[in-house]
Amino acid sequence: MKNKTTRIYLRATTIEKAIIKQKAAKCEMTVSDFLIASARNVEIKLYKKTIPASVNKTVLAMLQSANNFNQFTRYCHSDRLKNIAESELHFYANRLYQLANEIKNALQ
Repeated sequence: MKNKTTRIYLRATTIEKAIIKQKAAKCEMTVSDFLIASARNVEIKLYKKTIPASVNKTVLAMLQSANNFNQFTRYCHSDRLKNIAESELHFYANRLYQLANEIKNALQ
């Protein structure tokens, strides 16, 4: 048996501490040995981010374009902006469509 010379400090609730102590006692182990055995015998599943960074950038651009489009719409409904060019609305609508396609393609 190797000499144990390093300490680990952890934070737990009173209930969590009691559960750990009870389980260690039930296994006739010290808390240290119980936690070490638990760490060795339990497989932790790691979850990767499923959305690539490029998609996050595209989503941000889409949200910005959608915000601009919403502002145009709000101004049109409030009669504050009467002479908006239809081409501008088409530009932002097409940009939103392009960005949606980029997201779709990146996720395939």
